[in-house]
Amino acid sequence: MKRDYLITLLSTQILMLVNLVSFKLVTLFLGEHGFALYNIGRRTISVLYPLMMMGIGISLVRNIAMTSIEEHHKRHQILFNAVIPILFVALFAIATVFFIPSVVATLLLGDGSLELLVLSIFIYVLGLSLCGLLQSFFRGRMQFVKTNLLGLFSGGLIPMSCILLFRTKIEHVYFAAGFTMISVFVVMYLSALDNAKIRGLYDASVLRTHLVYGLPRTPGDISFYMLLMVPSWWATHSYGLEVGGRVAFACTILNLFASAISPISFILLPKASAMFKNGKQAELKKLMIKLIMLSATVSVVGIIIIQLSIGTVIEFCLGKEYMGAVDLIRIVAIGTLPYSLFICLRSIVDAESTKPINSIICMISLGFMLSWDYLMQVLYNDSILLVVGLVISLYIVAILSIIVSLNALKNKPSVCT
Repeated sequence: MKRDYLITLLSTQILMLVNLVSFKLVTLFLGEHGFALYNIGRRTISVLYPLMMMGIGISLVRNIAMTSIEEHHKRHQILFNAVIPILFVALFAIATVFFIPSVVATLLLGDGSLELLVLSIFIYVLGLSLCGLLQSFFRGRMQFVKTNLLGLFSGGLIPMSCILLFRTKIEHVYFAAGFTMISVFVVMYLSALDNAKIRGLYDASVLRTHLVYGLPRTPGDISFYMLLMVPSWWATHSYGLEVGGRVAFACTILNLFASAISPISFILLPKASAMFKNGKQAELKKLMIKLIMLSATVSVVGIIIIQLSIGTVIEFCLGKEYMGAVDLIRIVAIGTLPYSLFICLRSIVDAESTKPINSIICMISLGFMLSWDYLMQVLYNDSILLVVGLVISLYIVAILSIIVSLNALKNKPSVCT
């Protein structure tokens, strides 16, 4: 596991640097307005992605990890039947954008005139989702080099290259990146089939397994990513695009710094699924305690670094005109600790049970944050309080995750039933 973690950690750190370079390129080529659109677009993508994936990526990892090496055809059945619902949802979503573009743009971006941008975002999300399925396939097979390379290209190098090549409008960037990722998926999917027979890959029972496992988790996945989107969405509607873009950027920075812990969750889900299947809960509990300590240590160090250096980093990388985001980032950074703990622990719960327990946790936290944001808007009308609500909500998520993870390790492994 240590080797896999180091490979994944290296990949995520490179990805973080690539994304920081992408931010700089956007500020150079598109200015503050383009920077705001780019960040709001990223926050919107982070919510649309789990909606389009419908929890099937987690189902794919779990089911692939529980197959034996000899079950070659079954693995490809699992992948093929994961692609079908993703394409169906994507076609429905894109058709909706064509028929009522201004309504969708207003709902997602807060501006009905951004019709082309919202369409480009949906194309981007389709490409990202298809590449995400391939990542889940390789991840379930414990092929972490392939998984990380694909994640590095789809999550960083492809978008950055498109910013360089199509830098006149942010819509062109998202269109180009989306179609590139779709092309990458087609090529890699056909090569991943190896000698598997395409005929007979469709299986209604496998498709049903994905949907039964994934769909109940979708509201929770959306709720979690909405925790990071709602503050920027609310700020955009209440204070304008520039303020909304700064709040979105602060939430994106939280995501980037939490990437130091995300490799643990990445590797833990397939391993935890196998350990539950083999009845190794005691061993998994020891591992969980170590992971909590590691997550806490890395997060606290990260918080200290952000508090001390973020002003200098923002001024150097983006310029003085973006210093208005510094205070927001310092507050959001306090949420790195609970965010990292949740990322780490949710794999244990997902591996142990088919019940959408993590979804319930995320919906409880989102409900609190929406109530907080509304109350603070009425009483104080200050954008800073939007991100304070986010931090409190993340701590609620972390505390509940620790409780349910410990409870999961007391139960018999439901994956075997």
